[in-house]
Amino acid sequence: MAHFYGWVDSHGKAKTDGSRTGSKDRGMSGHISGWDLGGKVVVGHNSETELDWCEIYATGGSNGTFGPQLARLIEDKYCKPKIYVNWNLDKLLDEEEFIQMKEDISALIFDGSSGEKRPHEETCNLIAEAIMDQLNYKLDDPKKED
Repeated sequence: MAHFYGWVDSHGKAKTDGSRTGSKDRGMSGHISGWDLGGKVVVGHNSETELDWCEIYATGGSNGTFGPQLARLIEDKYCKPKIYVNWNLDKLLDEEEFIQMKEDISALIFDGSSGEKRPHEETCNLIAEAIMDQLNYKLDDPKKED
């Protein structure tokens, strides 16, 4: 029986969503990208602790290379993730990037493709803002001189 499950929404030419399963022994990973930007998620299971883990990476997309680890999530004994963020990333964003990141995070939270009950969109926006605040993302001051 599968321990991990993943799917890709069919927003392109495919008429149906794609899905894959992964085992505790082998884990699974997926990469979604554009030409110059992408994201990779790798999940696995620690047989010593009997807990799952998940790593999230930025990539250079189809033209680039495997990028820095953004975060690592580790399941605790109560099946809740502990989140470890790579604090060595640039966190100053211009206004357009800041708004886009908030929208992207909100969309991930709001995504109902798993069939589970999803929170209200306004709640997702508030959660996204809280996540960005906790991750220390700030608006870059355009008036600031270098």
